[in-house]
Amino acid sequence: QAFYLIQTGSVDVFLKGSNKKRILLKHLGPGDFFGEMSLIGDATAGDGGRSCRTTANVEATSFCTFQVLYKELFLVLTTQNEQLKAFLTQARAQRLADAKHGQLKASAQEDENVFLSTSTRWPRQP
Repeated sequence: QAFYLIQTGSVDVFLKGSNKKRILLKHLGPGDFFGEMSLIGDATAGDGGRSCRTTANVEATSFCTFQVLYKELFLVLTTQNEQLKAFLTQARAQRLADAKHGQLKASAQEDENVFLSTSTRWPRQP
């Protein structure tokens, strides 16, 4: 389990529907991130990440390079930095809403791909 910040390349974030079809949630590129969902779960509420689980699948669509933070360091950073914790908590809430919306939309229409265009980017430093 790790947090990935995309440096180069792109990935697709998707769910597998009940009919085994892929439900495309997002296409991410440089500056975007993923992996926080399986790390923080309710860790921001203080359970140390014990209730975490994977909520989506990620697949590279081109050659990628990443900056990687493994779980232990990620949890230390989010515990020590309230601004980072707040940002990731907000991103988590939005992504959970996007995933739920994708599931509802997929069950309403038997489409091969459902695309939600919401993107969360890592904040740039001035």
